[in-house]
Amino acid sequence: MKITSLFIVLISISSFPVFAQSEASSRIVSVKVYQNQALVEREATVQLSRGENTVTLTGLPQSLYDWSVKSGLPKGFDGRIMSVQVEQKMLVERFQKKVGDIEEKLKELRRKDQGYIDELETLQSQEKFVDSVLGFTVDNASKELQTRIPQIKVWDDTLSYCAGKKAWIIERRRKIESGREELGKLIQQKEFELEQIAGRSYYSNYQTLSKVQMKNRANLEVQQYADSNAYYGQQLSIPKNPGGTDIEKRLVLSAFSSRSAEAKITFSYLIPNTDWDMVYDIRASKDSETFGLTVYGDVYQKTGEDWNDVSLLLSTGAPSNRPGSPYFAPWYLTVPYARRDESVYGAAKSKRMAEMPMAQKAEAAPEEEKAAPAPEVKIAEKGAFIEMELPLRQSIVSSDRKQKKFIRDFSFEKGASLRYMYECYTWHAREAFLTAEITNSTNIALLPGAAQVFIENEYSGVIRLPALPAGKKQVLPLAPELRLSAEKVLVSRYEESKGVFGGKTRIVYSYQINAENTMKTPQTLVVRDRIPVSQNEKIEVEIRNATVQPLPEENKEDTEYRQGQRKYQIDLKPGEKRAIGYELVVTYDREAGVEGL
Repeated sequence: MKITSLFIVLISISSFPVFAQSEASSRIVSVKVYQNQALVEREATVQLSRGENTVTLTGLPQSLYDWSVKSGLPKGFDGRIMSVQVEQKMLVERFQKKVGDIEEKLKELRRKDQGYIDELETLQSQEKFVDSVLGFTVDNASKELQTRIPQIKVWDDTLSYCAGKKAWIIERRRKIESGREELGKLIQQKEFELEQIAGRSYYSNYQTLSKVQMKNRANLEVQQYADSNAYYGQQLSIPKNPGGTDIEKRLVLSAFSSRSAEAKITFSYLIPNTDWDMVYDIRASKDSETFGLTVYGDVYQKTGEDWNDVSLLLSTGAPSNRPGSPYFAPWYLTVPYARRDESVYGAAKSKRMAEMPMAQKAEAAPEEEKAAPAPEVKIAEKGAFIEMELPLRQSIVSSDRKQKKFIRDFSFEKGASLRYMYECYTWHAREAFLTAEITNSTNIALLPGAAQVFIENEYSGVIRLPALPAGKKQVLPLAPELRLSAEKVLVSRYEESKGVFGGKTRIVYSYQINAENTMKTPQTLVVRDRIPVSQNEKIEVEIRNATVQPLPEENKEDTEYRQGQRKYQIDLKPGEKRAIGYELVVTYDREAGVEGL
């Protein structure tokens, strides 16, 4: 009966859950970079015991958002994650090592400085000896001159030795003083580093504390620091560490497993201090009618952790890791303070748009069209956002500098997707620009970004590539061409307002655009001109007596046409000059007046 009872007890004990604790490190497997933060995914392989386990995953960056942490076990694993907590731990050992390293360096510097001091004392003794020899020689020489024939060669040798030794002592003292000055700066720097790391009061006490006392004190400070930053669990930024000590975050998981087995735990978190832009290299050749576009992701990350050999995704969206329901914003109605005159507002807006630089106007591009995957990079649409997974595993260190990552090469061919032109902008400058009209045939939307321009393999400068959806056209000014020019000149202006026109005033401007080609080959020049745009039915704008007709517009609803831009195309022989003349007639109600002329 006793044996049977003992057997039952043993069986019942073995059926109880086992509580096990373990500590493990993890590695980063993928990173998704957004505009202002990144989603980091890690994995760790741990040994789980049957029953309840507490797993501590170490080495996490201090700046991660605690509330964003998510964790899970592999699909099909007979177990579950019961709780997830983020803890902060002060790395006392690392703190001690830092302090110890700086103290050791300070000792070395001070030993060197003491060596300089000792040498100065030796030099001082040598100088006294040389001075005594010199004084003795002078006294003896005076006596010899009175009593016997002087030993001139002996005096000369002695004086030469003393002079040389004295000069060497002076020069050596100068070098030592210079060395001590530089050494003093280094000592001051290390003392400052020590104060920054340990704190003045902390460090002064640290020297008198035992390691156990210091560890207890440091842990108390860290606990107070962690408690003060735990309000609502909203840790959006990390202030300076208490006492300048190193702090790492750790993920403490409570996991239940129905059996003893090895498991791969995955977890993710959001981390700030990241950014990325799409940037480009343009390699253009008008001679060969080629246009190459290399697309890069310019990635910035200063998260405090290096991303080594990871799967890298670049996203134009925003993460949605925060749990809970969205904030409710009330919808209020109120009486407007003042009703604005929409016609006036529209006219002002149009004026601003007309005066906006070309690169800025190009920024207002249509909505992006659906992007299709390309062989070199995986493209996925997430609603209104785009995610690009780079084809190779990437490494990006935590740094102040942005790091370019290759995405894809594109080429545009003469014809449907490429056309080179020389263009002049009469409101900007006399010289022409080499431009390329490209059609985005890449099947992906090109995001706005800086583009380095190389023309015939020579660096030309940097332009701003606007947003360019797939299938859309864009004219890109690549480089100035000083040998082609067009200058707009006001020839005359006169006003008619004698009541002949029924209370209206008419102003006639006579303009001439003088174009010139000093190149050795014939060229076709497109001249872009600007005319005023009426925003009120009481103002009429008319072009008359043009010697060259503007190019027919493909669509008069285009933004450029509605903003008053007109294009003229002329052929110029080598050394030829040609003029484009026209009259601009503005008619308006004399009583209402007009603004903008």
